[in-house]
Amino acid sequence: MVERWEFDDAHREVASPPATTPTPGERSRTRAGAATTPWVWLIAGSPTLQIGFHVAVALLGGVVNWRAIYALAAVSLIANVFLANADVSVLRTRGLTALPSKYWALLAPVYLALRGSRAFNQIGRGTGPFWFFIAQFVAFPILWVVVSLWGGAIGMLGAAS
Repeated sequence: MVERWEFDDAHREVASPPATTPTPGERSRTRAGAATTPWVWLIAGSPTLQIGFHVAVALLGGVVNWRAIYALAAVSLIANVFLANADVSVLRTRGLTALPSKYWALLAPVYLALRGSRAFNQIGRGTGPFWFFIAQFVAFPILWVVVSLWGGAIGMLGAAS
């Protein structure tokens, strides 16, 4: 398609840009929220969900042994593959392409990094679940130390009185 623009009675023919090529700013505006699904947040939060399950079992008087830990890890790995399949299918319906295989979800941080990288390259967002996953592994040891020190301090206060 050729447009004619008039500048001081001089005609110049300019090819108009294709209508299907949005600028990077338009891509992020037209697909706002396209990079996030509830399924990817469940994959990213799987370490917290696992720890929460073990704590709940222990608080309810159950025994958390190695068999229970391995069984929950296996269930979590299988669930991650199904969640990744749902995530990829939703992202494809939203127009994203070149997404990672659902089987990368067996290695959750790899799947989240690949997914975040490819979504970021296409629409400029989508790395949040990966950073949430990493933040859990920073926060849990800190929280463990704080709770251990706090519990020891409470015990010392109780023994002193």
